[in-house]
Amino acid sequence: MHADFGANAPGVDTPRNYVVPDFGVDHDIIATTNSISQTEAVMDKKFTANFGANAPGVATPRNYVVPDFGVDHDIINVGSAIA
Repeated sequence: MHADFGANAPGVDTPRNYVVPDFGVDHDIIATTNSISQTEAVMDKKFTANFGANAPGVATPRNYVVPDFGVDHDIINVGSAIA
């Protein structure tokens, strides 16, 4: 295998420098943004996210233990039925 990131010649399997259309912001993103704004207005509170926070006093605990109960018996049964 050979990678040539500068190739843009005829006969190249992967086209380069093609135009990717910009359709704007997705409707789901717009709806979610509007919902958050409305909720913030009703609650009179600004929502924030800090994905790196792990200090004492953080409202949402991080690095908690998630128990491992093994594979669900329904998954085992389906796997057996498929086999």
